[in-house]
Order: sequence, then C-alpha cells, then structure tokens
Amino acid sequence: MFATLGTIEFDLLTSFSALESRHQSHYVEHGSIGHKPVLQALGSQLDEWKIEIRLHTSYCQPCQKIEQLRDAQREYQVLPLVLGNGRYLGRFVLTCLHVDHQENNADGELLLAMVTLTLRECAGDVIHVSPGEAVCRPIPGQCDDKPTPPPPPTCTRPSAEQACLIRTRDVCAAAHLALCMASAVIELFRCDPRAAQERAPEAICRLAKLIPMLGRSLDCLRALRQRGGEIAAKTDVLIAQLRTLQQQLRELICALGHLGGSTGDATTQLARAEQALLAAQQALAQAEQALNWLIGHLSIRTA
Repeated sequence: MFATLGTIEFDLLTSFSALESRHQSHYVEHGSIGHKPVLQALGSQLDEWKIEIRLHTSYCQPCQKIEQLRDAQREYQVLPLVLGNGRYLGRFVLTCLHVDHQENNADGELLLAMVTLTLRECAGDVIHVSPGEAVCRPIPGQCDDKPTPPPPPTCTRPSAEQACLIRTRDVCAAAHLALCMASAVIELFRCDPRAAQERAPEAICRLAKLIPMLGRSLDCLRALRQRGGEIAAKTDVLIAQLRTLQQQLRELICALGHLGGSTGDATTQLARAEQALLAAQQALAQAEQALNWLIGHLSIRTA
C-alpha cells in the first residue's frame, strides 16, 4: 500500500498489522441510587494510527527518510495523511517513532529498517509552550473573582466559499500523493526501466483524475473574486497556479506515457518527465501558499 505523510512518501507492509487505527468515544458515568449508573456521551476522542513501514536502499534512502520523520517529530509538525487510494485521513502529529535497524553493510551503512509510527489526530492548532513558560492558575482562597466561563461552542456550516477552499485543499493533498507516485516511477526508471513501466499506468491514472477535480475547484473559486481587495488578488494567484498545475499534469502524463517507449532516447524521455514533474511541484507549492492565506483570512478551521 502506498501512502504519504505530508511530503514524506512510503510503502506500507503487505501484512494486516502494517496499518492500525484506534477510534474512541468519551463517556462519563453518573451514579444513581438504587439503579445502574447512567452514561453521558461527551464526544469523540482523538483518533490514533499506528503505521509500520519498510525502508530499503533498493527504492529509497532509509537514513534520509528517518531523518525527515525525526524532523517532523522534533518540530511538532502537523501533517496530512493520505492513503494510496486517495483517501484523506486528516491532519496528524507524530507522537512516537520506533526504528529497528535490521540490515547494515560492512561499513555500517543502513540498508534495511523497519519503522513504526504512532500518529495522533490534530483537531485544531497545536499549542507550543516555550521553555520556562508556565500556565498561571489562581490559588484557592486568594482570589474571589471567578473566571468567566468560555462561551458554548457553536456549530456552523461553512459558507459556499469556505467549502470551495476546503475541497481545493483536499485536491491539493491528492495532488501531492499523485506527484509522489510519479516521482517514484521516474526514480525507478533510472535503475529498472521495466519495473517503472509497470508502475507508470497507476501513476498516470491518478494524475488524470486530478485534472477534472482541479477544473471543479477553478469553477467555484471564481466567486471569491467578487470580494475584491487582497482576497481577490490572492484568488487570482491561486487560480493561475491551479491552471498551470493542470497544464503540467497533462505534460507529465504524456511524458510518463512515453517513458521507455520506442520514440526518442531514454535520456530525453527522462529529462522531459523530470521537467514536467518539477514544474507541477512548483505550481502546487505556490497554489498552496495562496490557498493557505485564503483559508486563514476566511477563518476556516483546518481540522
């Protein structure tokens, strides 16, 4: 199974224990005289996912992948998790990273590692506390003023504009996965062209599905232009980059389709595919910058 965590891509093990999820609900128990206790539902708890991955030098750099995961853990990064079928599982933080070095060469270089990730759902923004900071609480008896309770949470449906941006965000997450698969095919072509040709159709299929999805996002984004000002300017940037991404996806599909074919030499085909991939990645990065700005200014919760 193929999946991505943020910009980190990996293949899961084929066993069923390679991907585990934990979903819980929170209840409190109220005692009742002469009767059984009564349960009160308070809501859902944060989901947890446990993922086992295999890193081998035949298709990646294990040390580099492990360092990327460690950076994500040390920097408390909130990362989107997307499965190979395009399913977006949500935003997660990496709470535990376990690395089992299973094979090294004579020089001590890591060849094979089994890595276990424990991911915890992030339903909002992560609160960062700098070293030395403390949470001040009033001491009982020293302050008669009672703190004002927070207002009850409200549940409002997102506007049409907000829903459009949320859908566009999901399309960008799917684009990350498809481009990662295309990148893996291109890298594989360097050492094993036949294996790359076998994996290319799946990557092409995922890239092709993105084109109409981007078209629907472009249609709904045009309404944001009516707001004028900086929001309209950022929307124009987003629309322009999504159009560029569409065009580069078509170029990448064509390049992958001819990769290893009878027309042209392998070096030219590989260079064309790499150029289209790089242009698509750059367009996606710039589109996400504008999209994140719009999401922040329209007060969309990113959970």
